Amino acid sequence: MMFLQGRRAELAGSAVLLLAAFGLAALFLNQHLDHTFITYRAALNLRNGSGLSYNPGQATAPYGANPAYAIVLAAASIVSPDIPLLSNILSAAATAIGALLMFLMSLRTGTLEALYAGLISLLIPVWRMMVGSEHSLWIALFVGFLPFVLTQ
Repeated sequence: MMFLQGRRAELAGSAVLLLAAFGLAALFLNQHLDHTFITYRAALNLRNGSGLSYNPGQATAPYGANPAYAIVLAAASIVSPDIPLLSNILSAAATAIGALLMFLMSLRTGTLEALYAGLISLLIPVWRMMVGSEHSLWIALFVGFLPFVLTQ
């Protein structure tokens, strides 16, 4: 990357991060954490018209579910009815976007350093625990809002 300058370096760094993110996601595409199925079931019930609940007809949202993420999954289930797979894809995309945002925010330190920042955000040990859950989405949103917060 050191031989690349300017826009070409940014595009090459972005490509490396996206390939790394989706390569890593492919390893975990069919793996799901137990607690995420609470949210998946709430999303499924919401999609089927039974409300945001674990059991149809239950008046409250289930403990352990993230209602906001269940709504996102229910809305996105129009694309695919396989909510666990859809959640893993959304999680992988959010992780890739978060790494890309970290890279773009770090570019003023140098291309190689920015690439390291993006790769570190991909390779954090808790990534395996975030697959299929809402955490990747919230982290990507947080990283995306950092420039706005830091410039105010």
